[in-house]
Parts: sequence; C-alpha cells; structure tokens
Amino acid sequence: MAGPFRLMLTLFLGGTAFVPQKMSVTKFADWLADYGIHYCTFPEWAFRAQKKRLLDKNFELKYVHTFAWTAESQSAFFKQTSIPCVEGFGMSEIGLVSITPVEIPELVGLGTCGFVAPESEMCVFDDDFNEVDDGKMGELAIAGSTVFDGYYKAATANSDSFHGRWFRTGDYFIRDAAGLFYFKGRKKELIKRSGENISAREVEEAILGLENVAEVAAIPVADEARNEEVKVVVRLLDGLSDVDCSPAEIMAICQERLARFKWPRYIAYCSDYPRTPTRKIKKLLLLIEDNPLIYKEYDVHNIE
Repeated sequence: MAGPFRLMLTLFLGGTAFVPQKMSVTKFADWLADYGIHYCTFPEWAFRAQKKRLLDKNFELKYVHTFAWTAESQSAFFKQTSIPCVEGFGMSEIGLVSITPVEIPELVGLGTCGFVAPESEMCVFDDDFNEVDDGKMGELAIAGSTVFDGYYKAATANSDSFHGRWFRTGDYFIRDAAGLFYFKGRKKELIKRSGENISAREVEEAILGLENVAEVAAIPVADEARNEEVKVVVRLLDGLSDVDCSPAEIMAICQERLARFKWPRYIAYCSDYPRTPTRKIKKLLLLIEDNPLIYKEYDVHNIE
C-alpha cells in the first residue's frame, strides 16, 4: 500500500510527487534538498549511511515518517536536523492504524508507534484472545472501517487471521497507560532457544547501536542441543568490512544490551539482502545455504 498511499496523499493535497526510477542511498539526501521535498518516508538505513552529510543540506521537510526506526536513531535524527519525526503502524490489510501526532515532539525517541488513528480500534490480546492489561505483551488485533474484507479465495488464511471482527496482525505489542502502543516483534520471527523466546527485533536493535552498522537481520538456525540458535546477518555501511566492525565488537554490544540467552551464536556479513519491492528483507531467503550475498560468517564459539 506504500506507493499508492503516498500518491493519493499527494493528489488529495494538490501537491507534486517526485518518483525516482529506483532507490539510491547516495542520491537520497540530494533529492530531498534539490526538489524541495516537504514530506517523505525516511528509511533508517539511509539516515545511518548519510547522517554525516545531512548537516550540509538545506531541507524544506516539514516532517518525515520514520516507520520502524529504533528509538536511538529517531532521537539522533531529530537532534541533528530538528525535523519532526512521525511514527506509526500499518499493514496493507488494515491501512495506517496508529500515529504519533507531529504536534507532540516529546514522543520522538520513545520507541512508540503512537495512538490509535481515527476509524480504527487497536487491542492487545493473549493467546486465548483475552485482552491483556496495560504494560503486558500480547498480539495486536485491529478492527474498524479501514480493515479489508479478507484474502481472496483463501478460507483457511481468513479463518486464521480473523477472530470475529478483529484482524490478527501477528505482531507482539504493548500498550501503556497513556494509550501509546509499542511494537515488540513479529510472532513468526520469534527465535526459540532452549525454551526461551527471543525477539529478533530486540537483537537487531541492540546491534544497530553500532555506528558502522547499516542494517541487521536476526534469524533462527537449527541446533540439535538448543532447538534453535540466533544468527545475525549484518550489513555494514558502504565501503566497510568485518575489519571495521568485528564480531568481537558486535558481541560486546550484545553483552551490554541483551540477556545472555539472547546473544547470537553466529555472525554473518552481507553485501545486501534479498528484498521485497518495498525493500523489506526476505529473511527466509537468508537461510539458504551458500547465499552469494553473504561474504563472511563466524561461529562465536570459535572466536578468541
């Protein structure tokens, strides 16, 4: 829904849309400045790659969407540019259902997806579909006029995805007492190591604390003793290699920010990831053996 959403928004406002033929990290900041862009979705990896150049640009941006950014990166962007950051949560099936109002800059850097948006209802449920208390983690479900009718000719998928009028997102969330929602990870991306549930997102966010890291994907790999082990596939900033961000550095920040059972067993470095048309990482394809995009791999147990 991302492309049509932005095009329709532009038409509704009577504005002008700049649509490049393909995404470019090196040209992204120049496009924003040269074309006087007022709004965009700013990819976190573009900020991490170009943040030293951003201070040299005269942007006309009124605000940016920072979907799924880490709180740390969002705070750094706002501090460096003074451009308001707006966070939210949405899916093709439900539209945009939560938002952080641009008028409340205090929400920047909190890691929240915001308040429930108009025309939507958001609720956090446990596995038995009982609503959980504020501060407790559960699966987010959505109801309201923006929710789609169902998957076409897919009775099983619809049965699994709907509970009455509620659409099950498959995402873990927490709602706080103020009504703010916080994304905690995909249910399908939980890594189960020795009976412990590990959020892939939590591991990824820890490693993104390293300045030379552009993106991270945490994935489960089979293990005879522990059922699954944690593997992280790291993409560094352009021109850097594992010499510039060693496995020891990655392990050090994991040890600082994560409980021991969440530490990765395997660390791999890649030139890029297999992606969807909207540049989301196809994690399942990272599990393919002899992946040509991965150029170095380490077993942490063998690192001195």
